[in-house]
Amino acid sequence: MAWTSPSRRTHRVGRAGAALWTALDAALRARNAESARILAREDHPVAPGFLTRRGFSGDKRYFMSALHVPDFDPAPYAALEGRLHDQGVRIRSLAELRAAGTPDLARRLHALMSDVRQDVPRAEPATPLSFQVFEDAVLGDPGLLPDAYLIAEVDGTWAGQTALFRSDASPDLLTGLTGVTRPWRGQGIATGLKLAAIRAARTLGATTIRTDNASDNAPMLAINDRLGFVRDPASVSYVICFR
Repeated sequence: MAWTSPSRRTHRVGRAGAALWTALDAALRARNAESARILAREDHPVAPGFLTRRGFSGDKRYFMSALHVPDFDPAPYAALEGRLHDQGVRIRSLAELRAAGTPDLARRLHALMSDVRQDVPRAEPATPLSFQVFEDAVLGDPGLLPDAYLIAEVDGTWAGQTALFRSDASPDLLTGLTGVTRPWRGQGIATGLKLAAIRAARTLGATTIRTDNASDNAPMLAINDRLGFVRDPASVSYVICFR
C-alpha cells in the first residue's frame, strides 16, 4: 500500500465532505427546510472551520462528562440522603414499580417525563413526546436498565426521574433524562436521584457513567461537578438558516 501524507488524506476527506454537504444542502433547500443543526467537538481539527466556511454559526455548547464509579465516595452525601428520607422522598426503580403492579405505570412514567423535559435547555423548543414514541423509544429501548430507571416519589406524587442505559458500543452506562418537577426543585431531589443511579451502577458492576448537558443548564452541571463527573471538551451546536 502506498504511503499518503496526513495533509493529503485530510484534503481528500475535506473534498468528500464538501461534496456530501453540497448534495445535502440542495436536498434540504428543495424540501423548504428552515434550518439545519449539527454537533461538532470544539477541539476537532477540521469540523469547526468546515462548518463556519459554509455559513453555520455556533451557539449552544454541550458537555459530555464521565464519572469513574469505583472512585465515588457517597459519605459526604449521607446527610442529604437522610434529610430527603425524613421528608418522605423515596427512590423507586422501574423494576420495583413493575413488581408492585403499579396501575397505569407506563402512562404515569410518560406524564412525568413529559413534565420534566419541558424546562431542559435545548437548541430548539421541545417537541411534545407522544405516548407511542415514549413506549417505543424509552421503555422499548433494549438498553434500558429497569433497576436504574429511578423515580423520586413523595407521598404518592412522582417528583423526579433519572435513568441509565447500556449500549452495545461501550461498557459505559449512559444517562437518560434527569429532571425534577417544578414544585420540588431546589430541595436536593436531583442529587438524590443521581446518588441512587451511581449506587445502581455499582451494583450492576459498571465502572463508568456518562452524561451530557447543555452549557446553560447550570444547576445540573453543578450537581455533576460536585459528584465528580469530569467534562470532555465541549461539543458546539452549529446552525444554518436557509431563510
